[in-house]
Amino acid sequence: MSVRFLICLLLCFAPRAWAQPGNCIRLDKSKPSFTATNYLVTSVTDERSDTSTIGYLRNGQKKVPLTLCNGAASSLYQYLSTATQVKEQTPVQVAIAQLQIGERKVQGRTIATSLIKCVFVVDGVRYLQLTSEGETLTGERNIEQSIRRQMDKIMVEFGKWFDENKEHVLAEPSISVTISVDNKPDNGLVAYSRKRPLTYNDFQGRASRHSDFAAATSSGISLATSSVTEKKHTELKIKVGAFFHKNESWFRDDARHDYVLEHEQLHFDITALIACELIEALGKFDFDPDTYDKKMGELHGYFEEMKNQLQAEYDEATNHGLDTAQQEEWKNKIRAQLAEHPYFK
Repeated sequence: MSVRFLICLLLCFAPRAWAQPGNCIRLDKSKPSFTATNYLVTSVTDERSDTSTIGYLRNGQKKVPLTLCNGAASSLYQYLSTATQVKEQTPVQVAIAQLQIGERKVQGRTIATSLIKCVFVVDGVRYLQLTSEGETLTGERNIEQSIRRQMDKIMVEFGKWFDENKEHVLAEPSISVTISVDNKPDNGLVAYSRKRPLTYNDFQGRASRHSDFAAATSSGISLATSSVTEKKHTELKIKVGAFFHKNESWFRDDARHDYVLEHEQLHFDITALIACELIEALGKFDFDPDTYDKKMGELHGYFEEMKNQLQAEYDEATNHGLDTAQQEEWKNKIRAQLAEHPYFK
């Protein structure tokens, strides 16, 4: 016996090592019963965690996997594409959230059950989820017809919903904004208030060994946002705060004089003043639903830089508080400007 003939015998009579392929359902290409008059299905995606099957059918004692030929997404897209559609209409994407076929016994007969859930997406917004359940006598042909009937039902429901909500769906994205003062500090912070001046005990940091100054104030402007977007409308809430950092601010023990504390207080006043101006700028800001987050970050950075620049000018003009005449002039100027704003009272 030749080597070639031996190999042939082994291949012919060796037991199969791979699984028997499952049943593949090919959807009938006959035109669906619905008409897409106001929309155009441009894609179908399968979002199920397991896209390998749509269920199992019993074959004797075995459960055989059931699939849609070419995959569920491709198969349903090909079917939906045969419906009457107008290409100039609104593009709609369909996402398969659930597509499950099962079997159960009813009075000695095997019934195939089916559950289909689809999510409808327009311009990246998930607007609607529709569900259809069906039952039929088991068998690939019956199941194929049931799937088509259920998809037709879902698409008819979507068509009615879209007719009623088209104006809202196609509206431009919108945004409403609420701006408020953040006066609830975290641990280690003091929220600015005109009724609550700084005290020596607020300066809890360790004095720098590399500085000749009597004290140092660390303060900043916070900008916090939270938003909720439903469909195409965003509700944006903004909180602006002026905070003193206790652990980063310090006072030398031998420099605890009221005029030094007054100088440091005015540093905090300046931070609050620029925070007021940031609030005023936000009130005039043209918020774009798509870009507001980035633009607000840039605006926040701009006002932080403005604050730092004014702090430096203040220290230079007053010689860090040693020039008492300039110190008094700056105090009157900053406090007068603060009084013009209704925030941080």
